[in-house]
Amino acid sequence: MDVIGIDGWKRKWIGVVINSNGFQEAKIYHDLGDVIVNATYEVIAIDVPIGLPQRPPRDADVLVRGMIGARGPSVFEAPPAFCLDPRWNDRALASAESMKRHGRGIGCQAFALMDNIRNADRVSESDDRVHEVHPEFSFFHMNDQRPLKFTKKSWNGRAERIALLGQHGIELPKMFDADVGRVAIDDILDAASAAWSAARIANSKAIAVPDATQRLQRIWA
Repeated sequence: MDVIGIDGWKRKWIGVVINSNGFQEAKIYHDLGDVIVNATYEVIAIDVPIGLPQRPPRDADVLVRGMIGARGPSVFEAPPAFCLDPRWNDRALASAESMKRHGRGIGCQAFALMDNIRNADRVSESDDRVHEVHPEFSFFHMNDQRPLKFTKKSWNGRAERIALLGQHGIELPKMFDADVGRVAIDDILDAASAAWSAARIANSKAIAVPDATQRLQRIWA
């Protein structure tokens, strides 16, 4: 049984595949459709908001942000659903519209994800293998529900995350091929944490927030 964790990287995607034997491979994808066509993946876990709210904020974002302590700011508030319409490609206009409709604007970091959010939205509705994850929520559960001490871009933060992955059976190679080797370290670590959550989903061991029955607008770990 293979599962894959996906993280956005430079308008592309980096995927880490694992199974019960641990790490299998890492690959770069230009579109999530290229992942979906692979029927061998039992679960596809993606670090991107899936299921935008008609009225922000999403319960999932608020709850996870509160759970992971100092890592909370890494959970961006998902943009409102009207932003899925590509006519809202200008952040200033979209943020002004959100302020008018909902009394809150749209952050730069969240809006920068819109191309990836639209890509995920297209594939998630038709494929129930797709689940939303967040790396810091995954690492929080790897770490016995304790927030990590260091930011992921720091030396200690990377070491902390690599150690946790190893403790949970995901030993990443010291070197990748030339293509994957160009990917930022934290994006590979995020994809690996997503793969860990994907395996938990496949084995019915995952936790989802909020505690509801729907697949979308929930963050899994």
